[in-house]
Amino acid sequence: MSTVDLTLPTSRRYFMRQVGIGMLFALNSCASAAKLNNSGYWAGTAKQGGFYWLIIFDAQGQVQRQIKLPSRGHGLQQSTRGQLVVCSRRPGVWMLLLQNPLAKPQWLGVTLISRLSGHCCFSSNGELLYSAENNVQLAQGCIGVWDAHSGMRLHQWLSQGIGPHEIQLSHDGTHLWVANGGILTQPKHGREKLNLATMAPNISYLRLSDGTLTQQYSIDESQLSLRHIAVNWRNQVAVACQYQGPAHVRKTLLLLISGGHINYLSCDPKTTIGLNNYLGSVAFDISGEWLSASSPRGHRVVVWRLVQGVEPIYHQSLAITDACGLSASNGLGGFIISTGTGQIYHYAAITKTLSAIETGDHSANDFSWDNHLLPKQLC
Repeated sequence: MSTVDLTLPTSRRYFMRQVGIGMLFALNSCASAAKLNNSGYWAGTAKQGGFYWLIIFDAQGQVQRQIKLPSRGHGLQQSTRGQLVVCSRRPGVWMLLLQNPLAKPQWLGVTLISRLSGHCCFSSNGELLYSAENNVQLAQGCIGVWDAHSGMRLHQWLSQGIGPHEIQLSHDGTHLWVANGGILTQPKHGREKLNLATMAPNISYLRLSDGTLTQQYSIDESQLSLRHIAVNWRNQVAVACQYQGPAHVRKTLLLLISGGHINYLSCDPKTTIGLNNYLGSVAFDISGEWLSASSPRGHRVVVWRLVQGVEPIYHQSLAITDACGLSASNGLGGFIISTGTGQIYHYAAITKTLSAIETGDHSANDFSWDNHLLPKQLC
C-alpha cells in the first residue's frame, strides 16, 4: 500500500472544534461578479461565534460576502447559469437561493411534513431546482421540484425509497440519480435512526420529465447506507456508503454502477479497516477514469483508476487528518481535497503527488472545511 501521511497536530483539531465546520466549492466567475476581478472565487459554510454562515471569498482568500444562516447548512450546488443554492442539514426546513453570488438572498421553506435531507441540484438549464426530502407522513423519501428563479415549489415525486440523501443529474441531464440511504428518521426524534433492522437502501434513476422510476439498484447488504454519489461522462455512478451494522465488522464501502451492474471496489484489508465504516464524499476526475473517496473518521482518502474506463484498480491511500471534501481539479487524475482542520490540498494521481494549496494570509484559513467540493477548477 502506498500511503502519504499528513496527520496534523492536536491543536488543529481544537481549532476545528472552536471554529466549526463548513463546505467549500469553487464557483465560476460571471458578469455579476465583476467586482471580484472577473476571476474564480469560492464559497462555503462555516460556524463562527456561535452562528452559521455562508461565506463567499475571492481567489486570494479574502471574504467578499457573508450571509447568516438560520441553522447549519449541508449541501451546496451551482447551476450552469451561476445560481447558487445552500441546503440545510437534515432534518432541514430551509434553502438559500441566490440568482448569482452577489444577488439578494431568496429563502425557500419546506413544510414540517416534508423535511430536507441535505442535498439538492439544478436542472441542466438552471430552470428547475430539485431537493431530496423525507416525507414524515408517508415515511418515504420525496424529491421536491422548484422554480429556480421565483423559488416557488411546483410539485414533488417519490424518491422510490427511504432516506434519500445526495441527488445528481445524469450525464445527459434527462434523469436524476437518487441515493436512497434506507435510514428512516422523524423530526421528533432528531437524527435518531429508527429502522436499522429493516433498512432497504437503493439507487433510483428517475425520469426528470415526470419523476417516473426507470431503473433501480439494490444490494444484499441491507445495513450499508448508500449516501453520496458522483456521476461521470459515461453515466457511471460511484456510490460512497456508511455501514450501520456492528462496529467490529468492516465492509467494502465504495460501489460503482456501470453497464447496468453494481461493482464493489475493494482495497487492501488494512485500509478497509482504517476507513471505520464511513465514507463522506466521492468524486471522479475530469476524465472520469480516476475515482477518489474520503473518510473523515478514518482520516484517509483512497484512490482508484478505471482501466479503459471499466476495470477498477486500487491505486493509493492518503492519510490526511479529517479529510472529507473532494473535487476534480483541472488536470487529468487531479483532485482537490479539503479538511476539517482548514487545509486544502491538490493530489495528482498520475505522479502520486500531494501538495498544499495556499489560500492567502487572511480569511480563508479562518474556516474549517467539510463534506463536499464541487468539480470546478480550483488550481
